[in-house]
Amino acid sequence: MSTEIEEFVSNIFVTLNVAKDNLQELYQDVGRELAKKGMVVSDYGEQLQHREADFPTGLVTKYGNVAIPHTDAKYVKESFVYAIRLTDEVVTKRMDQPETEITVNLFFVLGFTKSEDQLVLLTKMMQALNNESISNQFQQVDSPEQFKEVLKEQL
Repeated sequence: MSTEIEEFVSNIFVTLNVAKDNLQELYQDVGRELAKKGMVVSDYGEQLQHREADFPTGLVTKYGNVAIPHTDAKYVKESFVYAIRLTDEVVTKRMDQPETEITVNLFFVLGFTKSEDQLVLLTKMMQALNNESISNQFQQVDSPEQFKEVLKEQL
């Protein structure tokens, strides 16, 4: 495991089966929670919303839709991966077709302290999300601990 990835693996947060009405609510809650943990700046939730509006991160994979929201490194104090699985899907826009809306219930919020780490982690995440077995595990595991273990194995 590379040094860049080790930093992320030590800060994995998982929330499963929570209800959110929309992306704004999700990003505000994520921002507040991560700010309390000292991982991000206080307005991180707003920064996620702004970046997502300009550069959507919804992905259509062979095994289900996901989103990988992130912001510029200047808003992140410590690198992390925060996985969230919602009880219901919310609407977001596709990364490759920003005018197209999709529904998503699985989010991997990525926090980078160095912009150059972004490509390394996104590549690993895409490999995992394009694997049927791993994608199924992300949707089916019952506990945050199990989810975290599956994610660590992929990083």
